Amino acid sequence: RRQRGKRAGRRAARPAGGRLYLRLPGDRNPNQTVIEAAREPILIDIRNKSHIEISGLDLMFENPVDPHWPSRPPLGRPYAATVHILGDCSHINIHHCRIAHVGYGVTAMPEKNGDVLDHLEVSDSDFHDVDGSGIFFNLSHHWLLVKKAVVRLKHVKILRNRLRNVGYRVIQPKARGRDTIDIVQGEMVEVAGNVVDRSWGVGIRVFGAQDWQRGFIAHPLVRILIHHNKVTNSLLSLQDFGGI
Repeated sequence: RRQRGKRAGRRAARPAGGRLYLRLPGDRNPNQTVIEAAREPILIDIRNKSHIEISGLDLMFENPVDPHWPSRPPLGRPYAATVHILGDCSHINIHHCRIAHVGYGVTAMPEKNGDVLDHLEVSDSDFHDVDGSGIFFNLSHHWLLVKKAVVRLKHVKILRNRLRNVGYRVIQPKARGRDTIDIVQGEMVEVAGNVVDRSWGVGIRVFGAQDWQRGFIAHPLVRILIHHNKVTNSLLSLQDFGGI
């Protein structure tokens, strides 16, 4: 631990004692320096709410969950996100925001049987230096949280966002949770005009409809539009799928 903190700007931690060792640039005196540390795992928590607009905000330094928890969660995204959308939610619009240096970006998932996520939009925002996924709307978590529940992800729009250096550090097993834009089991989905660079997983990963083995529900109409996106330098730490 001492060797890791030898150079300026390096840090080391001792989780058992709750002590952080930090060497400041220029060997500055820590007693004369203001040091900010991330504390909250969720910055904006939206649970069972509708008709919410988030715009023009800089959202940074969200703290991911501690992988040294005694009961370590198998998936980090339900427990840590910059904007966390959970449960029965509709008409949530996030636009013209900057989300940087966080564990996860914007996540949406159901919480209980009967939840419907509808009219979710993330547009014209800038994401960079995100540990896990930048945008993650996924019904597959209901299989973990509420097992074989009847839940739906209906209208989703991901438009004109810039995302770079996303997915480089995840706490989940098997390196899951590092895809930059991840939309799973949506019905009416449009992903357009997004620019992705340095994606450590898949740049844009979209699955339509429902995994029938995890929830027995029919979808009479499924339409997925993916157009005018640009993905460069993807799959930096994975081999599955592709850029889009």
